[in-house]
Amino acid sequence: MLRRTHFLLGIVPVVLLLGLASVSLGDGIDAAPYLRLGAGARSLGMGRAYTAVADDATASVWNVAGLSNVQDWSFTFYTAKLNLDTRHNFLSIAKDVGDAGALAVSWTNYGVAGIEQWVTGDEEAPVSLFDYSSNVFSVGYGHALEDLSIGGGFKIISRGDSLDGGLGSSGSTGFGGLDLGAILYAFEDPESGQDTVRTALSLRNLLGGVGGDSIPVLLNLGVSFKVLKRHEALVSFEIEHEFVDLPESTTSIRLGVEYWLGGVLAIRAGGNHTGDRRSLYAGFGARVAGVQLDYAFRPGDDTLHQLDKNAHYVSLSYSY
Repeated sequence: MLRRTHFLLGIVPVVLLLGLASVSLGDGIDAAPYLRLGAGARSLGMGRAYTAVADDATASVWNVAGLSNVQDWSFTFYTAKLNLDTRHNFLSIAKDVGDAGALAVSWTNYGVAGIEQWVTGDEEAPVSLFDYSSNVFSVGYGHALEDLSIGGGFKIISRGDSLDGGLGSSGSTGFGGLDLGAILYAFEDPESGQDTVRTALSLRNLLGGVGGDSIPVLLNLGVSFKVLKRHEALVSFEIEHEFVDLPESTTSIRLGVEYWLGGVLAIRAGGNHTGDRRSLYAGFGARVAGVQLDYAFRPGDDTLHQLDKNAHYVSLSYSY
């Protein structure tokens, strides 16, 4: 009965906010498309099916309610090299606050440097170089209530570009949006005391925009199952919907798996399907004395024009 009451208390305001999200559809240019990428090689190795799994500093991106699982300190640095020499970087530090909550401060960067401009193609050198960078600074808090965790946060976004190292530069700053989340711990293993089934939801980028461009709202619904035997196996499934007025599908289905060998080595795999676009992921991790190194790989997407090439993701985490 208590779990049901907590779930209802968490779901009612979310339903109201969904109405707000559907009214404020993003119909302009997406101000920060990289926010859909997430952060952390562990989560990407699981096909981005992470809403019900997030329990470290990366929860500030995936589901702020997951920050309530941080016991003391949690630190994550992540970097990735994507298409057209673009870089995606993330840094987050989370700290428990009191007995039932944790606070996280995060920085996300996306950009590219040294894009060459050629006017006719006959020059011996490019006539100019173009740089672009976008930064998001966020604060999030997660709090535990018996078998339910809730969380909230906000983001500030700043972006700019420059020509020839500063000539003709421009920039803008705006509100990156509100993030809300909830996790219900449905079942617990009687021997270990750890939760084995989680259901979760996350609503991100509410009211976000910068420079006249909007940031589409994202809704994620997920469930994860953990098997605690000699080794630990985790299966996660989720659905994401992007509230944006586009002719193609903006709903994706994700599935991810993770298998830990003695709590030291992990192997991961996952997939993401959106309409006619399919992405596959794989990765591994190693953890020693609170330090965890994760790697993930995504081959080029199965799309008609093969616009996306192979991508590599690396992250370093530390928890104690």
